[in-house]
Amino acid sequence: MVVAAYNRKAGFRNLRSPADYIDTALNLSHTGAEAKKPITKASLLWRLERLAGEAAAINRGSFLLRHPEAERFKPILHVGWGMNILAETGLDYDKFSEVINTAADPRYRLLAVEPAGVMLVAAGQRLKSRLIGIRLPQNCREKRRRDFAGKFTAEEEIRMISHGYGRGLYFQALTLRSALKEAQTGPPSIHPGFAVRGVGFAFAIVNISSLVNIWRTAARWEAENPGRKEPRHFNDGIISALSFLEWNFPGLLDSFEEGEFIQSARRQVRIYEEAGGVFSL
Repeated sequence: MVVAAYNRKAGFRNLRSPADYIDTALNLSHTGAEAKKPITKASLLWRLERLAGEAAAINRGSFLLRHPEAERFKPILHVGWGMNILAETGLDYDKFSEVINTAADPRYRLLAVEPAGVMLVAAGQRLKSRLIGIRLPQNCREKRRRDFAGKFTAEEEIRMISHGYGRGLYFQALTLRSALKEAQTGPPSIHPGFAVRGVGFAFAIVNISSLVNIWRTAARWEAENPGRKEPRHFNDGIISALSFLEWNFPGLLDSFEEGEFIQSARRQVRIYEEAGGVFSL
């Protein structure tokens, strides 16, 4: 359902002006706040992500990224926008950096970098990526995309790109287990722990309608890997996904039975609030 929501262009084809995009973003977000089902809210996040990518066609979309009424949704908007800017700049590091440094809201710039990790995976499976709706650069051979990702050397950038890499693996791999295995053996520019966290994030978002399945999967992987760090990173990805949904749609966590993951997600949301609303890893 979530992937279908990302790939669906219906409702976007007739958008012609910045006002059209802003109104659509605000209408989608209001619908999400009223929706009762968690999976509906997750799907709306993917719609907002796709919308921001489409908005990049007009003055590179800065009007949407910096709009004050879209403040709470800026994290997901920057993720979707960043993917399209990657395609537009063709993995030219200087051009990409210039665009995100001038057009993005400075507080959410790192979230526009995160899709570079998704692209590392998606470009290796072009047909599947096209079916999902991911726009890729024309020239993105493996060496070129790895060289591009390797130019981001700040720790927070590496974390974001690694998270995107794990997120991309989840949607491209045949199974969760294979995605987790690949996350731990990625290219040199990828931090394995944050790649595993990205897998956990994507897994939780897609399976948000079945928390029991999420908890059981997390417990099983921890039992299979006693004493290892990877299960903790996976759990952190689940908590991050829950807090991300709560940040966009306040009150979502109230619909779930309290437990360790829910309490951790609440604490994470408080950290975001104290930081002024910046979603970070």
